[in-house]
Amino acid sequence: MINVMLDSVQRLQSGGVLDDFEVRVLHDQINILVKSLASIPLIMPTPDPQNLFLNIHWVSGDKKLAAFLKDSSQLCDFDLNDFIIQDDEEPDAIYLIISGMVRIVHGQYREKAINDSDLSITGDFGESEENQV
Repeated sequence: MINVMLDSVQRLQSGGVLDDFEVRVLHDQINILVKSLASIPLIMPTPDPQNLFLNIHWVSGDKKLAAFLKDSSQLCDFDLNDFIIQDDEEPDAIYLIISGMVRIVHGQYREKAINDSDLSITGDFGESEENQV
């Protein structure tokens, strides 16, 4: 990705869109962004369930509501390419992703996303655990 940005800057310079000063500024900004990526943790610890529910915006720190949600929830596992809910269904639960990844596909883009071979997930990222309320 960094090479793509640097190549784009180079193409803009060779096309006469950017001068040497602007190229130096953009290279500096790209380097700053790259250095800031080093501070992002590779793994984020999973919060305990009580704090997970307290962090929901509409719970607003209400400990009784968070405890109710925790006690009423069910831990679910989904495999890669499983559907949690489809467009034409009414949701019957609230899903909180504890770990893993999901892909949200809506309407006319559903078939394209299902058949899209460019998107591949490998390793543990294909699995997700979710709390269902």
